[in-house]
Amino acid sequence: MKICFVAFTYIAREKKLACLLHKMGHELILVSKAYWDNHGLDYFSRKYHFTDWNILAKIIQNIEKDVDVFHVFTEPSELVSVVADHTNRPVLGEMKDSDFLRNGIKIEKESEAFRKADATIHPTKECMEALNEAYDFNGPTDWYWPLVPKDWYLDSGIGEGAVYQGSMTTTQEVNELLAKGRDFSYRDYTKVFKAFNEAGLPVTCYTRASTRRAIKEHYRELVSFEDYLPYPELIKRFSEFKVGIATWGSQSTPALKSIPNKPFEYMAGGLVPIALKGSVVGDWIEEHGVGYTMIDDVPDLSDIEDRRENLLKVRDDWCLETQVDRVIKIYKELTCQ
Repeated sequence: MKICFVAFTYIAREKKLACLLHKMGHELILVSKAYWDNHGLDYFSRKYHFTDWNILAKIIQNIEKDVDVFHVFTEPSELVSVVADHTNRPVLGEMKDSDFLRNGIKIEKESEAFRKADATIHPTKECMEALNEAYDFNGPTDWYWPLVPKDWYLDSGIGEGAVYQGSMTTTQEVNELLAKGRDFSYRDYTKVFKAFNEAGLPVTCYTRASTRRAIKEHYRELVSFEDYLPYPELIKRFSEFKVGIATWGSQSTPALKSIPNKPFEYMAGGLVPIALKGSVVGDWIEEHGVGYTMIDDVPDLSDIEDRRENLLKVRDDWCLETQVDRVIKIYKELTCQ
């Protein structure tokens, strides 16, 4: 099958799925505005770059004859609408981020994306149900977790300290966004990093956000910043640490209903994750005994060896290979294969 990925930035979730689809023999095309590094670009037979909506529209029109299905990753949600407006091929909207989940308010641009998508797919069942109900979506739909392909798995020992990889923001930025009706409090890790330091677990961060001066100044006394690394190197680096920080900075709706990439990436490196108590992924971690959960305080880690042993036993049952058929099923339904 010929599948075209359309993404504002080609990053974690897209790379994992592309790795597996390429391995399964599908032909992939990438249309993106940016990507963080060169890892995973070799999964695609062709790559296109857009800088604005008009250029994106022209690219879609020019390549649609060579595409069976467009797989569009939000956000922004306008990506789905622009692609759908300029092709007769089916469009699968992967709604991996949502303003409605952040704020509980339906957004017209997001609503338009649901109207124009031929099918939707989501990071969790909970996100799928909430968004499809909010936007009255009745087309083909499913969900899959941000799991990791087994090819990326490594086994490592237990090191020292805590590691965090992912996005973050400052308290000031969160307050500015709240004033505009956008809740990003879950990305403020100030209290989280303080808790780990107080527990004797110094924090090392691998994040592209460290290139921003505001981030460095806000967190400089709480963490050590390292240069962002492509995934294979990043997963290897996890072996140097004791635990991976997979919790959030607040208990807002996105934090509770969504599933971040990081806990499964830590697990791919053999690293025990600590997630948000009461969240979808936190409940899963507690159920399988593969890590810990927290709200304010870092939990007792005295049985970390047992949890890591459970992790190594369980993770083969929770690799991306176990859920990719959910995506393939929608592709086939959209293309009548």
